[in-house]
Formats: sequence, C-alpha cells, structure tokens
Amino acid sequence: MNVIRFSDLCQQGKVKGQRVFIRADLNVPQNDAGDITEDTRIRASVPCIQMALDAGLEITHIDTHMGSVVHPKFLPAYLSLANEFGVPAFLPNITRERLAMIDKSDIADGYAEVLEKIDTNRVPTLDEIYIDTLRPLTDKKAFYREIIDKVGPGLNHLLFHPAKRSEELVAIDKERPESRHADYEAWRDPALKQYILDAGIHLIGYRELKQAL
Repeated sequence: MNVIRFSDLCQQGKVKGQRVFIRADLNVPQNDAGDITEDTRIRASVPCIQMALDAGLEITHIDTHMGSVVHPKFLPAYLSLANEFGVPAFLPNITRERLAMIDKSDIADGYAEVLEKIDTNRVPTLDEIYIDTLRPLTDKKAFYREIIDKVGPGLNHLLFHPAKRSEELVAIDKERPESRHADYEAWRDPALKQYILDAGIHLIGYRELKQAL
C-alpha cells in the first residue's frame, strides 16, 4: 500500500502556502496536584509541529475537539504546548454556573482553579462561545443573524461547519450533511459578513490574537 506521510509532503515542498490541521493526542498522566508526571505524548507531538514550521507553515493557534479542554486534567498539557510555540489556545472562560448548565458540575471547581492561575495577557480566554450550530436547517442565514444579534462585548468565538454538498460529505456525516452545506452557503454570502460589520463587531481570527500576544 502506498502511504503518503506528512514528512514526504514537507520534503517535496507541497505544504508551503497551504493550511494544515495537525491533530495531536495530549492525554497525559497527572498527579493529585494536577502536575504532569509523564509528558511523552506532548514531546512526541513537537517534532511534527516543528516539521510544519520548517516547511514554511505558520501555526495560528491550538484547538480542542468536542470541548475536551474543558476537563482540567487536559489543560496543563494543552496550555504547555501553546506556550512552547507562542500561540493562543482555544480556552473558554466558563463559569461554574455555565458548567453546571452543561452537566459538568463535577469538574467546575478544577477548571475554575486552572483559569484563576492563567495570565490572560499571555493566554487570551474566550468570553463567550457559540458552538451549538449544527441545527437541522437547510437555510441558516437567519439563524446566524439571530446569533449575531446576541453577541456582547468581549472576545466571542463562533464555531460552524461549512462543507459543500457532495458524496464525500454524506459519507463523512450521514446525519447532518444539509446543515453543513447550509453553513457553506450562509458564510459565502457577503451580506452576512456585512451584517456583522454593521452590528459594530470587529472580525478577527486566531492569527490576529497571536499577533497581540
């Protein structure tokens, strides 16, 4: 079987100028005090990240899948990697009350304790996150306008899942392909961007956050 490795693409110069998503497993053991006791998995991720940098790619931020960062046992490893490469991390400033609302009361104290130790001048935290956007809708322009109308002061993160309708999309997500295509249609419409700007919202991405660190 012909296997194409990331290292092959880097050596062939095929990644320069491209956008690359690196998925790393940062689940590491910790002691009762929350200190990392064995960082092999973090160290194992570093060569691949360095390879991307050497190939001319820019790392804009570190992210988390399905909100796993909300668990305090993952935060030290997660933030350690962000700090090492000088990039912002997806990090919601979630209160104990908000965690209770999403059935995470058991980790609320631990998460809050970690947040209290963070220097927000070096690690920006998100004041609000809008992540429940995979709704069963075929037209989501009005849906996103309603979200935009709710945006308050501070650093807000809006997550959506744009993908063009195709056989590949249906194979990946059999339950919600139309919702993903509706995201694609909504966010390629210049009128939605203009609606955001008219609301006085300053659009930025993680690249701008990185530059502000």
